[in-house]
Amino acid sequence: MRTIFRSQIFLLLPLLLLLPTGCKAKKSLPFYQLENGGSTVLTVDDVRYIEDTHVVCTTNLPGCWEFTGKSGDVIGVCGGRSPERSGGYDACEIAGDEERRFLYVLPNRFVFGPYITYILFREDTALEAPSAETVSRIVVTMDNTLSVQHGEEELTDADLISALLDFYLNDAGDHVPYTAADENVVGFTLTFHHQDYPFLTCMIKGDINRKTGAVCLTCQDQKRRRFPSDFPYICLRTTRYSSPD
Repeated sequence: MRTIFRSQIFLLLPLLLLLPTGCKAKKSLPFYQLENGGSTVLTVDDVRYIEDTHVVCTTNLPGCWEFTGKSGDVIGVCGGRSPERSGGYDACEIAGDEERRFLYVLPNRFVFGPYITYILFREDTALEAPSAETVSRIVVTMDNTLSVQHGEEELTDADLISALLDFYLNDAGDHVPYTAADENVVGFTLTFHHQDYPFLTCMIKGDINRKTGAVCLTCQDQKRRRFPSDFPYICLRTTRYSSPD
């Protein structure tokens, strides 16, 4: 029994030796206080970065931007009150954000429970929810890549972007409940890209009936709604969509 116990200790010893090394490396980084209260605020060199989950978040929530980029260099540690313990979080730059308007904050050690991350933007950054003025393009991705050439199509028409967002945000169209799987129905994703920040996107789900041509979108209220017949969505009804026959 003692032999088994000693073997387990020797297996764990290299891992235990690595832990102090990692913490020691963090001590050379600046420590910033992460304020968690009514709102989340991180102050870096007298510049305030705030969190607003109604506008941008780290998960795909209805009507807001989602961070889908990559983290860059770690500029400091934050959280808690102890720089000696690395604060618990790393404050990272975001790849492609040369002006450092955004910061990505994530745990720098193993955590029990939910893995909480933050996307914060500089307080003087004018950031609004997805709109015709903030979206540069839409990428349409079909669930069945055989339905459209290369499986994707890019849309840049401003009027179409505006119409799609208006339909989505205002929960327009008749509610069509989800039904059992239908081989005629093909799902798709509309990925809206921010015109200034390529790491911010907004994804909306929809589907098209290849037999009837009916197109539905899952709107902000999370209900499946059908486009009216006069809606300018010809891009989703082209002859390139294959017929089940």
